[in-house]
Amino acid sequence: MNRIATSAGLIALGAVAAAPASAQDDTKPWSVSGLLRGFYDDNWNTAPSGTGLRQSSYGFELSPTLGYKHATGPTTLTGSYTYGIKYFESRPSNNADHSHLADVKLEHKFPERYSLQLTDSFASSQEPGVLDPANVTTPFRSNGNNIRNTVSLNLGAELTPLFSLVAGYSNSFYDYQDTGTDSRSALLDRTEHLARLDLRWNARTDLVGILGYQFGYNDQTSTDQITTTATPPGQPASVRDARSQYFYVGADHFFTPQVQGSARLGFQYTEYPSAPAGLVSSSTSPYVDISGTWEYTQDGTVQLGIKHSRNQTDVSSGAQDAESTTVYGSISHNIASVLKTSLIVQYQNSSFRGGLFDTLSDNLFLAGLNASYEIIKNRLSAEAGYNYDRVDSDIAGRSLFRHRVYIGLKASY
Repeated sequence: MNRIATSAGLIALGAVAAAPASAQDDTKPWSVSGLLRGFYDDNWNTAPSGTGLRQSSYGFELSPTLGYKHATGPTTLTGSYTYGIKYFESRPSNNADHSHLADVKLEHKFPERYSLQLTDSFASSQEPGVLDPANVTTPFRSNGNNIRNTVSLNLGAELTPLFSLVAGYSNSFYDYQDTGTDSRSALLDRTEHLARLDLRWNARTDLVGILGYQFGYNDQTSTDQITTTATPPGQPASVRDARSQYFYVGADHFFTPQVQGSARLGFQYTEYPSAPAGLVSSSTSPYVDISGTWEYTQDGTVQLGIKHSRNQTDVSSGAQDAESTTVYGSISHNIASVLKTSLIVQYQNSSFRGGLFDTLSDNLFLAGLNASYEIIKNRLSAEAGYNYDRVDSDIAGRSLFRHRVYIGLKASY
């Protein structure tokens, strides 16, 4: 089941993706689309409230997308690339932000009982939430060319008509341009490895039970130091290296053709092998991943989900990581054949573990509303939207809010 937590990244970027490769006209393997918008951003530099540093600006955004899909027998290849440029009229220097989003997916079904799926997702951006679409690690804008690349491989094997196995591995690489003590690079540069093995029980045609295990290793890759509560206070970024084991049970269920649900419930045990005396050396926390989809009419769909796990954070002063609960949802509805609307929301509570800010938390809220009017069917549409970001933090100097509005045209071919 598709999760929509990645919508947080789209909210932060302020972009509605062009038609994906899977939605292309079957008569051609490729598609091209372009987006042109004018916008107003009242806090483009994501300055905390009360600091007097908020900066606003009008501007324009240009974003072309190229999509591709090719299917031959049991093999399907899809891909897309989006380039974005946002020009801020009132920014005192470096008026333009550039972003790159690229996704490739290869699926192959072997004869009888085996399947393979290989994906690669690349992002380069300055906006919060784009590099970490599931759990946001920093609510602030990051200057420079910051990148994330995630490669994942999943293998499926049907053991018997009742039981099957799914084995997978993913590798995520993060690199921020900002350097120095307690910089984005020091706190967030890392390589995340995650391996999983799920035993699936086909209880009924509409119900699959799951017994699963995951092993994750987060390797901090920066050579810069971070501030901790240990002695000396300046420590290498490797003190945040972490090993996690996840144990869970779950189910995938088709309640009706219009209602689907997926759940994973268990716990996560995390160790910090390089933590010096004075920092947290291990932690146990719940692990939850629940999502559902309801197609309430032919023209309307609702998606909801909740996820609870540990993730990296941009907070220093001894914090090893954060324990985050993310609730997300979306609703899309076609008011008429030519008028489409969508609303995407995400709430994230992140409680910091270890150090000076132990048990303090951030509350992040993101919302995006979009309306699209089709001028020429499948070719040209006008759109308008509004995005709202808010952070309420227990830590001084982190709370902020941000409003953005836009209007523009989208063309597809």
